[in-house]
Amino acid sequence: MARFLILAVFFWVIFLNVKLPAAEDVTKSPMVLKLPEMDQVQIKKDVLFKEAGGEKLVMDIYYPPALKAGEHLPAIVFVLGFPNSVQFGKLKEWRIYMDWARLAAASGFAGVLYETTSPEADIGDLLDHLRRNAAALRIDENRFALWSCSGNVLTALTVLMGERQAFIRCAALYYGLMLAPDQKFLDSLIDLNKQVKFSMAGLDKIKNWHRDLPLFIARAGKDTEVVNQGLDHFAASCLANNVPLTLLNYAEGRHGFDMVDDTEQSREIIRNTMEFFKFYLRFFNGQNIRRGG
Repeated sequence: MARFLILAVFFWVIFLNVKLPAAEDVTKSPMVLKLPEMDQVQIKKDVLFKEAGGEKLVMDIYYPPALKAGEHLPAIVFVLGFPNSVQFGKLKEWRIYMDWARLAAASGFAGVLYETTSPEADIGDLLDHLRRNAAALRIDENRFALWSCSGNVLTALTVLMGERQAFIRCAALYYGLMLAPDQKFLDSLIDLNKQVKFSMAGLDKIKNWHRDLPLFIARAGKDTEVVNQGLDHFAASCLANNVPLTLLNYAEGRHGFDMVDDTEQSREIIRNTMEFFKFYLRFFNGQNIRRGG
């Protein structure tokens, strides 16, 4: 196998020293954590959430195996920052994303995957649609979390660090391209974007620290410098602004460790992520977090 592999889109086409499983097809590679309940979840596929100018975008919603009558679930939305493409298809159909949505459902949440052609605009429209139709979709309109990874994280930050949206209770960000409000390392992102077309729309919205919005950051210690310099600065800025932060550093982890590093450390970080979601979406009422920016 060649030393350097291009893991496009999921790894935003950075050259990484990563060996993929079997067929080396990144779109079919599973998560390293597997629970029996993940195969028992219910899936509502291809639900229309946006139609404009002849364009139709759909989402898939993953529900727990046994959804109780009248129950409305907290939702975990998997935020995407790469548009659908002919070459790489739709991220909502990649095995790793479907496994994350299955894990969310197996953990008692509604997991939401979706199509996108304009990531920054589509995530806003998706959230609006989910909340407007929450009753029919069996979702709690006031309890949402975001999960995002890699080059998708910038799009998630346009939502998380703009005006505070109280229905978003928390967010988990994995080995992501990050930008703090001071815009440090923006030039590095611009240079990288010349090679890899992740969305940079709406970066002017990344301007507010919210002390009532808990963040979970998973850092891969063996990631590239361009990722970790921005991530480290973002995490330090969170602490400087007293933002509720859970930071897990997988010292030996590589970019995409939840897919490429089949270790107990990877699985424990994934389990910790779900416990984070359970705490902030189900048990914590926010009274001990000071409101405001």
